[in-house]
Amino acid sequence: MNEFSKILEELITLFQELTSIENIKLNAGRTNQVSAVEECMTKEQSLVMRLKGLDKAREKKQEELGFGGMRFQEILDRFSGAEKEELLRLFESLSREIQMFQEVSEDAARMIEVNIRQLDKEIQKREGQRYENSGKELKQEKHMTDRSV
Repeated sequence: MNEFSKILEELITLFQELTSIENIKLNAGRTNQVSAVEECMTKEQSLVMRLKGLDKAREKKQEELGFGGMRFQEILDRFSGAEKEELLRLFESLSREIQMFQEVSEDAARMIEVNIRQLDKEIQKREGQRYENSGKELKQEKHMTDRSV
């Protein structure tokens, strides 16, 4: 059980790191610091690989303990006393960290999407072309002042 708890603690720490990086990315997106956003994305990639490894280790340990395919609540129901309290603390902490990560990640994604749209509009304005979502070029009507006499 100690190994399972240790994996949960590592997952909690990993989600804290991911949330921290997402916060940095969100702030960089707000201030249009493209290189900082790219740096965050590079760090995220390595953390996601670590997350996949930890999740596989968690699944394996759950199988070994006879909890394969069970939800955390179902696992908790199998314990009592101090072990149950410790697992409950870990599960709640992990759940909270995942929730925080998801919220900050969604905010960062929205901010980056807004910045991309603004950049796209600026590029289109400079090139004098506009495109539909499908990628087709929209023909712009020339204004009377655009014509030479």
